[in-house]
Amino acid sequence: MANPNRTPLISSQHALEEVEKVTKIAAETVRECFETVNIERYVHFLDTMYHYTRNTGDKAAQAAKNVKQPELKKFFLEFEEEEHWHYRLAEQDLKAFGKIPSEKSPAVVCAFDDFWASLADKNYNGYLGALYVFENIAKHLQDDIPELIERLALSRKESRWLAVHAEEDIEHGKIVQAMLSRYIADNPVLAVASARQAAKLWENIMLYAFSPITTKIAA
Repeated sequence: MANPNRTPLISSQHALEEVEKVTKIAAETVRECFETVNIERYVHFLDTMYHYTRNTGDKAAQAAKNVKQPELKKFFLEFEEEEHWHYRLAEQDLKAFGKIPSEKSPAVVCAFDDFWASLADKNYNGYLGALYVFENIAKHLQDDIPELIERLALSRKESRWLAVHAEEDIEHGKIVQAMLSRYIADNPVLAVASARQAAKLWENIMLYAFSPITTKIAA
């Protein structure tokens, strides 16, 4: 008789397919948000991205501290170096609109922060599954991002955050994909579970970011 408490087995290949599947679904949510965005909502998006990326470097450093494998530790340290300044792009874009970031981090961003912190005591596939989602959404939006910039007639100084992530996330996504493929066999169930949670949190962040303004952004 099967043990009802046993975690169902899943192959590495199926797990990778599931992680990619939830990533595509999250990307579709972003695409739908793009369809209704106007300048006011875009500024709100920038403010949300400021808070979302402000502690990205710290999160990567935390992951580097918690993993044991030298290759993964090196990977997260390099990720920290590349990502720690990205919130400045959102800050500069806001400045181009005559705005400064809001003081309080949105609840949806805090929920993401809590989720990442919860991965500290888990297998490293928790980090990799989540990171796969965040870094591979852009590859599904390669046409949508420039179309959005054109439709809103955004200048370079108003769209630096989008432009940089549209370009860098493509390469980052490939690296994360290779890393997850290499290590996923150790805990494919966790990789999928983490990716699903990350995708849901990202969708919530996007729905909030592109929603009608609920947070006053200082002028």
